[in-house]
Amino acid sequence: MDSLAAMVSMAAVVYASTNIDDLLILAVFFADPQVRARGMTVTMPHPHSDALELVASPMKLSATPVQLRRPPPLLGQHTDEVLAEIGVDAAARQRLRETGVIGAGAGEVPA
Repeated sequence: MDSLAAMVSMAAVVYASTNIDDLLILAVFFADPQVRARGMTVTMPHPHSDALELVASPMKLSATPVQLRRPPPLLGQHTDEVLAEIGVDAAARQRLRETGVIGAGAGEVPA
């Protein structure tokens, strides 16, 4: 069985909704020699760590290669921008925060 098939098979067996299982699946992915050889990972700087290892784009285009310019957003990082864009004013956003509908903002750690 090739390494990708083994990884998918293991993922199917190990899969559960717990963070530990999700981390195990990712650890298997990032450690796989074929994943490394195909350049399927990318390391980017991130506000909460020196280096964040991410799954790279599967598209390998020679003339127009995929360029990752930013790491994934922090929890709540764009909430104010999105709500403002759809017409929710600052006072309404503050009420949403006070009632717990939205979080405090960028980088909030979920409970």
